[in-house]
Parts: sequence; structure tokens; C-alpha cells
Amino acid sequence: ALGYLAWNETRLLAAAGVVRSTFDRDWRMASATAQATVGRLEGFGVEVSEGDATVALAGHETEFDVAAMLDDRLRAHLGGRSLSDSLGAHVTLETAEARTDSIAMALVRPAHLDLSPDRLAIDDLEIRSDDARIAAHGVIDRRGDQDFRLEIENLSTGFLSAALGRESLSGTVNGDLTLSGPAAAPQGSGSVDVDLVSGDRPVGVLRS
Repeated sequence: ALGYLAWNETRLLAAAGVVRSTFDRDWRMASATAQATVGRLEGFGVEVSEGDATVALAGHETEFDVAAMLDDRLRAHLGGRSLSDSLGAHVTLETAEARTDSIAMALVRPAHLDLSPDRLAIDDLEIRSDDARIAAHGVIDRRGDQDFRLEIENLSTGFLSAALGRESLSGTVNGDLTLSGPAAAPQGSGSVDVDLVSGDRPVGVLRS
């Protein structure tokens, strides 16, 4: 257990953790499980009031489950598994949720991601609420061809407002972005509209 730790502008007020592992007869680690709890973490403009994480390793496969409450307003939960090989990490997201008092978004179905130093591939990532949708699909490759699309529909800024502690700021985000072409000359297109309200008064619309 850890009572208090400070470094620059980052402060960890309480934490505890447990690690368990098993070894084969040649004293090579066969599996391991780590559990950690954070009481309060402040830094980088974000305050985590509580958090729990569990990570289990067995061979080349890792299972993870992470939950956190940000500033008592936003609760997030992420869970899944990852398999590593010579090409990188192959991640299956099985749970992805974010909730405030008025908004709840969740992963529609398990999504698959391939991660390597030069390549990101996302297969059918879709997160929805009753009114909003975020979807990502395709490939970003620093050494090959790009074929990526990100769609945002009626996304409330409430999650960002909660994370930053700016409850008076609200609004919606809509966007459709694509990336295509070879790595040497990628082409991006699309648009993003942000409609902001502060204290029930329109602030304006940002377009790009």
C-alpha cells in the first residue's frame, strides 16, 4: 500500500496492489495476475477519484479490466484481451463504457485492433448511446496504404466537460473524417462541427 506520492504537478494520494505469479519447473514465469486500486490521482488536468485495474498474463495472452471514476462525475470501464506475436499486439475490446449522470455510451459489439509501431488496424469499432454514435474502421500504416474512416454523430461534450470539471459547458460534436493514400502522400478529408453552449447560452459553432 502507498499513502502519498507527489511528482511535479501529479499527486497520488492512496494506492494498493497485489501481484501473484506461477512458475514452471525451470523457474520461468507461466502466468501472473496483478490487481491495483487507486484512491485518488491528480495530474495533467484530470482527477481520478477512484480506480481499479486487473491484469492477467498467461503466455502471450493478456486479459485486462480497468474501471475509473473521474472527478466524481465520469465513470469509465474498459475490458478485453490481447495476444502478442512478432507482428505486434492483437487486441479484442470486449467492454468499453463511459457514464455520467445524464449520458451513457457503450461498445455495441466486441471490436478488434491490431497494434504495431508502424501500423494501426481497427475492425468495426462502434460505441453508441441513445442519441450518439462513434464508429472507426480501417488502417493507418506508416509504411503502406491508408484506408481509415472515423464517424461521430451527435456526440455530447458532456464527457469532456465532466473530465475537465466544466459542468456549465455543453454541446454536440458531429464529424466524418477519412484518411487514404500511400504513407508518402496521405490524403485526409472530411469535416467536424462543434456546437457549444455555456450556462444555457450559445457560445457558437466551430467548423473545420
